[in-house]
Parts: sequence; C-alpha cells; structure tokens
Amino acid sequence: MLKKKQQIYQGRSVKKFNEIRDILDIYHVKYTYQVKDTVNDTGSDSPLSFLGRQQGMAPRAFTGSAGVAAEDLKNYCIYAVEEEVKTKVPEHLLKEIWNPL
Repeated sequence: MLKKKQQIYQGRSVKKFNEIRDILDIYHVKYTYQVKDTVNDTGSDSPLSFLGRQQGMAPRAFTGSAGVAAEDLKNYCIYAVEEEVKTKVPEHLLKEIWNPL
C-alpha cells in the first residue's frame, strides 16, 4: 500500500532546512522537498506582473524588495511519510525535525 507523504517542515530558514535533510539522509528516510522562490513568484496580484513575465521580469520588479531580509525570500518545505520518520529517526532527534504548522 502506498503511503502518502506529509509536510514535515515548512519555513524560511535554509540552515534548519539543511539540518533536517541531513538527519533524514543519515537515517535513510525517503523525502522530497520544494523550494519556493518568492522573488520570482508567478502568483503576484499586480495586473502589471503579467506584462513583466512576458518581458522576463520578476513580479518583484513591480513591488520591490527593499527592506526584506534575504532569508525571507525563499520558502522551504520537506515532505516524508510520517510513520517512516517516527520509526527510523531516534526519539531525541524528532524534536529537531518536527515544527508545528
């Protein structure tokens, strides 16, 4: 039976993202991940963003990113089968992986 992967981490910290991936790799837990770049996010509300994408410009060009920390420009997600994580990763490391959503 196929088990559905669930989101086990979502955040903006690349350091935490890499720490969790390292733990999962060490204990041979299969996972997938997604990195969403909010600078080039195509879901912008601006009517001009469509024209910007046609010209190869990011929607951020219309809204600006001044004052936004570089760390906050990407969103990291990790997906894995929860039961596999709980059985393969030692108990004391589980608190390093789980983050309440």
